[in-house]
Amino acid sequence: ERIRGMIEEKKCDMVVFNYIAGKEDPAKDQRIILFDHPDGYVFEGEEKKELYSKLLVGRDLNAIWIKAVSRENVDIDVDYSPWKLDICRGEDLFQTYPMLTGAKRVGYIKEPLLHYRWTPGSISNNPKLKFYNAFRTIYRREEAYLPLWNMDAETVRKARRRRIPNILGILTNGFHACKRVGKLDEWKAFIKAVGQDPFFRELLPWEDKEKINFYYRLLGRLIMAGNIVLLMRVLDAYQWYLVHIRHKK
Repeated sequence: ERIRGMIEEKKCDMVVFNYIAGKEDPAKDQRIILFDHPDGYVFEGEEKKELYSKLLVGRDLNAIWIKAVSRENVDIDVDYSPWKLDICRGEDLFQTYPMLTGAKRVGYIKEPLLHYRWTPGSISNNPKLKFYNAFRTIYRREEAYLPLWNMDAETVRKARRRRIPNILGILTNGFHACKRVGKLDEWKAFIKAVGQDPFFRELLPWEDKEKINFYYRLLGRLIMAGNIVLLMRVLDAYQWYLVHIRHKK
């Protein structure tokens, strides 16, 4: 009824709403507040830049399940088959770009209308190397939408820097996953190809190096240099640090 009211009374063609997120322990559930605006607020025109910024440099607006969208904004006439092999992860973000761009009036409901729970079997908890290809495709689409949104230069730079921990996280988590099952040769071959991938080589904006974590800069350099032996030593050392020092503080 709340969503219907925003659509019928305020003429919104998209509605976003707060939600509750949790993992296995319900006692640790968190209420996610998207915006400070009052309940029933409507974004339109230049105000939509706040939505674009939230999508580009945050995470809370990514999910498709916190949006109610009019049929006209769901890309129903677009052929998604060219992307079907790549988009095995991050499809919510991939589809949000055109939806948010096409919406003229976006309503906001402060009440949590959805409860989302991650489980050990969730795709988020089971990283795979092929997620790299998925996010490479997603971020290329994001680049295509940036000129349409006319965002300020600093927000664009933040958005591009945001990609770094996600991409490197996929590659480092892939290392530990492959190591556990004895498939390090598969990981090495993948990393070798990534090091020559133009997308990856443009990922680290060296002009912003003072704003990029040193660890990420080091991993990026090693991957592009093809120094896989030293890269594995760094990853093992950092994992040891996490297990024996950081997580025991």
